[in-house]
Amino acid sequence: MDPLPRPSSAVTSVQDVVTSPLQARLALQSGRTSIWHYDLEHGTLLADGILEHLLGFPAGSVRSGSEWARLVHPDDLVRTQAQWLATTEGRAHRFDLEFRMLDQHGSVRWFHALGSTIRDTNRHPTALAGVVHEITDRKHAEEELHELSRYNRQLLDLSPDPVFVLDPAGTIIDVNPAAQALTHAERSSLIGADFGQRFADATRARQLWTDALARGTVRDTEIGLVADAKAQPIPLLCNATALAGEDGSPRGVLVVARDISARKAAEAERFMTEARVRETQKLESLGVLAGGIAHDFNNLLTGILGNASLAKLDISPDTPPYNCVEEIEKASLRAAELCRQMLAYSGKGRFVVQLLDLSELITEAGPLLELSSSKKAKLRFFLNKHLPLIQADVNQLRQVVINLVSNAAEAIGEKDGLIRITTGAMRATREYLHQTHLAPDLPEGVYVFVEVSDNGSGMPPDVLQRIFEPFYTTKFTGRGLGLSAVLGIIRGHNGAIKTESEPGKGSSFLVLFPAAEQTASLPIEARPPAPAARRILIVDDEDTVRSVLVRMLRSFGYETVTAVNGQEAVDLFHSGHDDFRAVLLDLTMPELDGAETFREIHRLRPTLPVVLMSGYSEHDAVSRFGAQGLAGFLQKPFQPDVLRARLTSVVPP
Repeated sequence: MDPLPRPSSAVTSVQDVVTSPLQARLALQSGRTSIWHYDLEHGTLLADGILEHLLGFPAGSVRSGSEWARLVHPDDLVRTQAQWLATTEGRAHRFDLEFRMLDQHGSVRWFHALGSTIRDTNRHPTALAGVVHEITDRKHAEEELHELSRYNRQLLDLSPDPVFVLDPAGTIIDVNPAAQALTHAERSSLIGADFGQRFADATRARQLWTDALARGTVRDTEIGLVADAKAQPIPLLCNATALAGEDGSPRGVLVVARDISARKAAEAERFMTEARVRETQKLESLGVLAGGIAHDFNNLLTGILGNASLAKLDISPDTPPYNCVEEIEKASLRAAELCRQMLAYSGKGRFVVQLLDLSELITEAGPLLELSSSKKAKLRFFLNKHLPLIQADVNQLRQVVINLVSNAAEAIGEKDGLIRITTGAMRATREYLHQTHLAPDLPEGVYVFVEVSDNGSGMPPDVLQRIFEPFYTTKFTGRGLGLSAVLGIIRGHNGAIKTESEPGKGSSFLVLFPAAEQTASLPIEARPPAPAARRILIVDDEDTVRSVLVRMLRSFGYETVTAVNGQEAVDLFHSGHDDFRAVLLDLTMPELDGAETFREIHRLRPTLPVVLMSGYSEHDAVSRFGAQGLAGFLQKPFQPDVLRARLTSVVPP
């Protein structure tokens, strides 16, 4: 490619050829602009000497086109020559190029060359004429601006807080990575989106940037961002600043947001803690009051009851006064029982403390618990056989469980329901104890628990907050001291109680007692209420089969729950007590047979492995189920190793 222009071209004074109005106007240019003219017919390049001056060379010292070409920066020479040839050969109608040249000292200078074709009266091109303007300062300014922009971009990208840049209409035109992470969206999907549509309160979000445009700055506005339609809005604290152009007109809004979810959670936790402290203080005050009243009333009752008993000795049983005195005596005994409950609530009842096993105590109290329950409520026991011992009063703890079962039965009422009694042990942390009643000062450690849960009517939060208050009751009748006495007994044993309830779904009362020191190192479950990490449901109407399966499974290390028919098994799932790893299901049973039971269990827990058991052949038994997804089959009778192998294949480790 020829240099710029051809080496044989001559360079003379521009004054010799400046004749047209265009050339006259170009000649008026001065300062940092040089005028040039190139004759297409003779290949003559004319210049005014200003370009040489700008490069630090004496006027007229650069004579040939090749000398000019050598001054073009090597990296720009090829494209400069290509543009020049395209214009001189008529393939381009205009020469317009920014390029670099080297001055006398080898420093880089930037120039912008503009040239147009000059035509004769017949419209034939005869020459090119134009200007070369130095743009070094502009290029340096652009480079600095680019560096500043890159620096600002880095600041934006490195900001830990989400940043949104909006145009005056509220459309997102830029975001940083933190904003992408917050919204779970790619930058491309955010750009062009309406800022307000991302928030739970779109009107409030739009008000944020419109106020910023009007006032310049808006601070500490709280808005909820909707990052996931299925999740709760993320609380953000936003600051917005208007962005102005050089003329002062608004160009957009910069919104800096901060996720305050952790702060909100801490505030909620602090509020709950303060509420629990107030509740504990209130219950303690009521306990002191109840204990004082009970003490004084017992003194009064001693006189009343004693005198009534003495009076009976002097009155004939066949006379009306005798009956009156006997009624006084009975009323006094009822009042004495009420005082004992008040003392129990205050934690100052009479305790005879001994080491005991909570599961054994509940097992022995089984008949009493059945009497405390209604005919409509079924009791289910899930008792851990290897509990640490606790220091407790047998009668008082029995009363706690009876009261809780009675309360659950009343919640179930006249409808069919299920009461579940579970025992276990756990290592309670401060965070866990903090969620219970009576536990602000209890230490971390091993606690034995009993949980009584039901699928009854449940309670709203306002009722749940008051259930331990003396004489508070949601029933039409009753003195409302049952749960108050429970709380007092637990307080007297340095325990705690955790309550959960929801209207229409039932209630749960979990009572914690500190394990005795000499037994606290015994194996315990990791968390209440001991969800069956290895719990198997056995559904069979034959007592002998259930009994032998229980012994087999326990020898394998599994926990077991039994149901005598399909309906009872389904009831367990409907009541929410469905924490099983697998089900062993008999085929032929009354009420609900194996196939009907399986369909209901599969509907409630589609992924739960169900192994069918039957005295029929596998083909005949399984054919009743079609392609419904049984996990396996056991042909009766079977030996323990066959049962173990089948469970190992269907129950994840």
